[in-house]
Amino acid sequence: MATKAEKTLHLDTKQPETRKTVYEVIRALPEGQYTIDLSKIRWRVGDGQRGYYWGYLVVEVGKLIDKGREETDKVLNALFLSEPWEVAGQVVTVVRSLSDLDPAAAAQYFDEVAAWVFTTYGVRLTALDPSKAKVKQPLLK
Repeated sequence: MATKAEKTLHLDTKQPETRKTVYEVIRALPEGQYTIDLSKIRWRVGDGQRGYYWGYLVVEVGKLIDKGREETDKVLNALFLSEPWEVAGQVVTVVRSLSDLDPAAAAQYFDEVAAWVFTTYGVRLTALDPSKAKVKQPLLK
């Protein structure tokens, strides 16, 4: 069973100072043998985005399609977050959810849903107020 890491270092490979940070952390370690595990982080959507989605978008679309919140969420995920994957020679459809999206992808998802609602039902949904779209710290995946 793996033990919990003693130190966590978040690295953004888009930033030039990343190598320097890694080097400094390694130099600061006391002598010994270490195992380094690198895991890509997964960003969570902010509370503002989650609240907008569940408290407004899903409710309004649910009224239009005559479904409850959970069913509406499943419908929207199937319509906009489905991806075909090839597995063992067969194509399967993988359906992601809001929790799988980073804040930018969530905003794009909301825009796609709003465009579909307008095109299909002629209803214009209110966009999320960007000042309420708080971004939380990333989670290790």
